[in-house]
Amino acid sequence: MKVLCTNIHTAKMTFYIVMFCSLLACAEKTMPLTEVDLSIELLSGNLNGFGQDFKVWKIDSMAIDNIGQILTSSQLNYFQQFDALGTWSDYDGLDGVWEMPNKNALNITINDKIIEYYDVNILSFKLTMKRQSEGQTLEYFYNIEN
Repeated sequence: MKVLCTNIHTAKMTFYIVMFCSLLACAEKTMPLTEVDLSIELLSGNLNGFGQDFKVWKIDSMAIDNIGQILTSSQLNYFQQFDALGTWSDYDGLDGVWEMPNKNALNITINDKIIEYYDVNILSFKLTMKRQSEGQTLEYFYNIEN
């Protein structure tokens, strides 16, 4: 009887060790996000199944050459939507693709035309970015909509 109990105990311990090693081998290794990856996730969501896979940014205000502009109620409806797969659309019905070459730059391509933004700053609730157009500096301020 004692030998039978010892064999059962050994079998249980072997089973537990095999299960533990299997769990360790199957465990997903998580790597910390780079600054660019974090900016991309803040801008567009993520594809991991635990969050949104797109984000909508609604215009709050803008400045031209550091002078604040008064936006009409129609202009205040403007938004940009970025999804985690790299597609982009806006309030005007335009669509295209976007890429973020570094954490402070954003490029949007619409019909083979690239719009380059710089000084991009993304928080979970606020997006600011600048671009040059016809010799002027345009600065946009967005709030998260979803």
